[in-house]
Amino acid sequence: MRHYHWGFFPYEAINYKAAQNYLDRKAAKGLRLKRVYLGAFAQFEEVAFPTYHFVDLDITRNDFNEPDREYLQLCNDGGWDYLQNLRGMFLFCSKPDQKPTPIQSDKEIEWEQFWEIHRPKLSGTLILLASFTFLAAVLLISPPKTWTITPILLSISSLLCLLFWVLNLLYSLLEWPRSKWYLSKCKQVGQVIAPSSFATVLDGIYRISRLLVIPLLILFLFDAFRSPTVEFHLDPFYSDHTTATVEACQKYPVVMAYDLGLPNQEDDYRHLIGRSSLLVDYTDYSELTESESTQGDLCHINTERYDCSFEFLAKWALQQRRRETENDFIWGALEWEPANDLGFDESYICRNGSYLLFREGNIMALVGCSELDLTSSENLAIIRNRILA
Repeated sequence: MRHYHWGFFPYEAINYKAAQNYLDRKAAKGLRLKRVYLGAFAQFEEVAFPTYHFVDLDITRNDFNEPDREYLQLCNDGGWDYLQNLRGMFLFCSKPDQKPTPIQSDKEIEWEQFWEIHRPKLSGTLILLASFTFLAAVLLISPPKTWTITPILLSISSLLCLLFWVLNLLYSLLEWPRSKWYLSKCKQVGQVIAPSSFATVLDGIYRISRLLVIPLLILFLFDAFRSPTVEFHLDPFYSDHTTATVEACQKYPVVMAYDLGLPNQEDDYRHLIGRSSLLVDYTDYSELTESESTQGDLCHINTERYDCSFEFLAKWALQQRRRETENDFIWGALEWEPANDLGFDESYICRNGSYLLFREGNIMALVGCSELDLTSSENLAIIRNRILA
């Protein structure tokens, strides 16, 4: 029975000497490369005979942009099994029980081929680096006026997308100077030298970012069709939207007209939706009821509650929510002012206390009521009991 092993194979063509060293270490352990899958996962099999690997640059192309058959035949006659072409590298393994002849023995020719291939690629990396730098500068100098934190926290695909761009930015910032330094070192000695382990780390970052594309596509579809964990509606204009009763909504950590002692009827408009992700449990509640002070007007009651997995995430969510200059069409623009005497870890108010934004530990919440001052001791006690209990 054959025994297989797996390894991470992120190497780019510019670091093919690092790939060679990696395969040599595997061969010393009695492992023979079979194939690299998805461009990054190398499958090895255990063998009882000595084995050798060779990584060569892909410079032999015919008029149809295919590997030159004569070159591959010469390698085969020399005792090498051709495995695959990967990112501009030919991967070879010695035939069983054979010691193959060297494929590349002239260091000067090898250097000339290497320099010819990789010198033009520096300009492409530089262009990518310049693009990312320009984008980062634009965002820092003139950031968007509205950042919506809810999709970021609730969507796994958004988090992966953010990770994808961070990895690409990190790679772009480091790879161009690293490549330039490495090529200059090779040029000084007139031959290709083994790159540092830092090059392997950068190749790993780049390869991981490429692999993220697959789960990103899957998760984008998953997020697009994922249903809320809970969703209640009560709308007097739609007979089938009758699930958001007072009793049903009272089971969730939201502030209602019923809690605040305001008039409420079963035909008021109510909407409650809950979503969750690895980072946060989110509850959004809105209610329209008759105003107590002005007959005929409506009182708007809203709750956004974020129960975060980490306290630093709740702090970040609060600051992002505070910086948002536009909210939904009911609230309009909210200009927050610090209110440090309300007994929360962090708290802000606006519109004479009708809107309260606060954080207590891992929980961040925004509560609004167009009818009341929420900073009164009685209302604060109600909010604490409903949101933090």
